[in-house]
Amino acid sequence: MFGDNTRAWLEIPTLIDLYNYYIKGVDTADQLRSYYVTHRRFWKTWRPLFNFLFTTITTNCFKLSSFAYPGWPHKAGHKAFLEKLVYCLFKSSI
Repeated sequence: MFGDNTRAWLEIPTLIDLYNYYIKGVDTADQLRSYYVTHRRFWKTWRPLFNFLFTTITTNCFKLSSFAYPGWPHKAGHKAFLEKLVYCLFKSSI
């Protein structure tokens, strides 16, 4: 493949290139999700799944809110976003 050369230009498949380009978003989401976990040890199988989905949804809401309100959520922080979310949920339930 390389012949006498020590290097050769190879085409990168589109799928691999897209994966390498967008992997940062997955790493950031995993990092944000790990800060405020709701996971506890349960013997029921549905509870860990619910907790995982709940933390994933709240993290995705935080990331998506940067599109609706540019600068606010990331400037205030993830914790401030979650506190505001809890406040609004309790306020709307009354």
